[in-house]
Amino acid sequence: MKRLNKIIVCLGGVLVFSMGLNFSVQTIYAQENVAIVDEGQNGDIEEYKNVYVWKYKVVNGNLYKRKYNIVTGEWVGKWMPV
Repeated sequence: MKRLNKIIVCLGGVLVFSMGLNFSVQTIYAQENVAIVDEGQNGDIEEYKNVYVWKYKVVNGNLYKRKYNIVTGEWVGKWMPV
């Protein structure tokens, strides 16, 4: 009975080690298809994020401010005193 148990354990060990050899570890790298755009060659790249700045003016000694969208070139809101 001890001999049968030894044989079963040895065969199990050989089976486990042989499976390890068949399924060796390989590193697989995934790559995305990314197009690299050179801004120097392609001049029609558009900026989608709105960028706001405050514009100031003085009227009759009073300082006023108004938001301006740089991307669209449009005023946002009305002139308000500072």
